[in-house]
Amino acid sequence: MTVPARRTGPAPDGAPAAGPGWVPVQEAIIASARAAGRAVAELACRPDDDGAREMAALTREAFERAAEAGRQWVLDEAFLAEQRQRGFDEGVAACKAARGRLRVVGGG
Repeated sequence: MTVPARRTGPAPDGAPAAGPGWVPVQEAIIASARAAGRAVAELACRPDDDGAREMAALTREAFERAAEAGRQWVLDEAFLAEQRQRGFDEGVAACKAARGRLRVVGGG
């Protein structure tokens, strides 16, 4: 069962929160799944039709590629989130260290 694409809200099944790039990926996967379902239905009606078999195979390939793009997007997004957090943490630590070295300079 497919999950409708959302622009906001929690991600299903504990997946990372959906960023703005996830919606088009999810929509592509859903469209590919629908096309694959239609191709299989056509193939079931015409099992001896070479064109129907080819269309089912091509549609399956498109679906697999869309799913792989989604998987890669999730991995890339998780990696980037980790890098952003690491950079933020390093920045906070550097600011705290710099504050400890600051001294009031007496004016005259």
